Amino acid sequence: GDNGDPDRRWPTLLTQQIKSATVEIAAELAHSQATVRELIALKAGDFIELDRAPTLVAKVDGVPVFECDYGTMGASYGLRIREFLTQFPADPNANSTTPGAKRA
Repeated sequence: GDNGDPDRRWPTLLTQQIKSATVEIAAELAHSQATVRELIALKAGDFIELDRAPTLVAKVDGVPVFECDYGTMGASYGLRIREFLTQFPADPNANSTTPGAKRA
């Protein structure tokens, strides 16, 4: 308020807003290399062979966060997290389930 004391609710409110922000998780499933000559010569129906690593890295906003395996759950394709590459601070108030995440 205006009494000169810092508003103690501010850090809590800010933390809640940050935790509810939506981020994009991206993972490159496979890659290939080609010369410019090969690219120019491509036409519809051509086949491009891809190299697929046994594991892949999932990134959030370009930052590597998880090492993952390819996987399926029912009819859906997805990633199974093997290892965290980034440490997140522990949150004693966090739910044990993340929206969109499913346990196998």
